[in-house]
Amino acid sequence: MKKKPVIITIVIVAVAAILIGGGIYLYPHLVERTISQVADNDMTDIVKISLNDRNVGNKVIEVTDKEDIEEIVGLVKDLKVKKNFDQNMDTLGGSLNILMTNSDGETIYIKCWSRINDTKYVFLENSSQLREISEYIIDKHDVDWTEEFMESIKE
Repeated sequence: MKKKPVIITIVIVAVAAILIGGGIYLYPHLVERTISQVADNDMTDIVKISLNDRNVGNKVIEVTDKEDIEEIVGLVKDLKVKKNFDQNMDTLGGSLNILMTNSDGETIYIKCWSRINDTKYVFLENSSQLREISEYIIDKHDVDWTEEFMESIKE
């Protein structure tokens, strides 16, 4: 007779553990968070931003002006994301890569609107909004390399 309550207790504990574990796993995949929440950084102490447009070249432009940094951080820190279920899927193509460094040397890397610090995310903004942000940053900071420019830096 005493075996029945023990078995019921074990089953209840096992089900509770599975539900809690599943909730912990699913939370980042189902709940919208901002880039600053994902990076666990309020981005107020960013001192340098490196920009690289993978579509046109490999040169990195470094932004150190405080106002420019605040503007770029303001454009990206509140973008909504969800963690991608498929972390092994390759992302094709390229776009703007943004590497932000704070005063402690910690970095936040946003790669092509698909990764944050090497973890894949689904960006919830529409692609035209992300393209507009990329184009604005690329145009403002002259992250554009024509063939002539690329040839001139080889010399």
